Amino acid sequence: MNTKTTVTWVGILLGFGLLLFFLIQLDWALFWQALQGLRPLYIGLMVLSCLGGSTLRALRCGVLLRAMLQREKIPLFSWGKHLRLSWQALYIGIFGNMVYPAKAGEVMRVFYLHKAFDTTAGTAITAATLDRVMDVLGVLSIGLALTYTFLPTSPLMRNALFSLGMALGVILLLGVLFIIFHQQCHKIIRYILTPFPAFLREKCLALLGQTIDAIMSVQRPSTLGLGLFCTGMAFFCDALACWALLLAFGWTLPFAAGLSLELAFCVAGSLPSAPGYLGVYQAAAVFVLSGFGHNVADGIAVAMIEQLVWLLLSGCICGLIHLYSPKNERK
Repeated sequence: MNTKTTVTWVGILLGFGLLLFFLIQLDWALFWQALQGLRPLYIGLMVLSCLGGSTLRALRCGVLLRAMLQREKIPLFSWGKHLRLSWQALYIGIFGNMVYPAKAGEVMRVFYLHKAFDTTAGTAITAATLDRVMDVLGVLSIGLALTYTFLPTSPLMRNALFSLGMALGVILLLGVLFIIFHQQCHKIIRYILTPFPAFLREKCLALLGQTIDAIMSVQRPSTLGLGLFCTGMAFFCDALACWALLLAFGWTLPFAAGLSLELAFCVAGSLPSAPGYLGVYQAAAVFVLSGFGHNVADGIAVAMIEQLVWLLLSGCICGLIHLYSPKNERK
């Protein structure tokens, strides 16, 4: 069994194991009671906020990718087409994550960027990776804000957020060191790959070279500044969507609850998971809502609506992409 298959099965077993664990404890009467009190107006606000956040993320990816394409001297599309293709790639990735296990949607998104923009695989991978690195920065910022501002009375939540911040900080530090010392890292990787077959070694080194070139192209302050601005606004929209979801159940909770739920969903979404993040989203929602005095049934209901909204939204958008995109963009 190869690594990819192992990760897939770990994700599926983890997701369904967590889902079964919470379903055993579920009070079905409370669960249906929570769903019956849903307010459609707030669900509409949630959908609009989700669209706003995804559009800002598509703009961020488009800005990063445009800078990389300029360095490669590849002919550029108009900004409108550039943003549209980035937006389509984002929703193809989201839908892929909703219907396939082990975050297969990320691979689908990179493949679409590679084909739609006619760029190298290394550039497409780097654009998607830097996009996620900025998401990590957003998660880290929310975690620090919640740790020191919104949740001073919850030692468990504070310790969990602090541990998460430390782990993400180490990952970011390693990434920064790789960028600063990329030439030395290239030599080390070349040495490590020496025992491998020549064709595999050259392919890996070529991909690494493309990645380094792409990273070097986004170091301009204007590119990074716009990317970070889009990240901050996207996370605000996502937190607003989570807060609107909580308000849709008729609960009076602070905006900090929406921030906490968004943070928990981001962390849960980074784990190997079953299709649609089954199990891990339920665990995230139950964990957060327990800190605000709610039961397991409320957490299960919140996670289910979150998953259903994203499945329907991304599915409808992908259907429209298939129907109305030019044929050469659907290959």
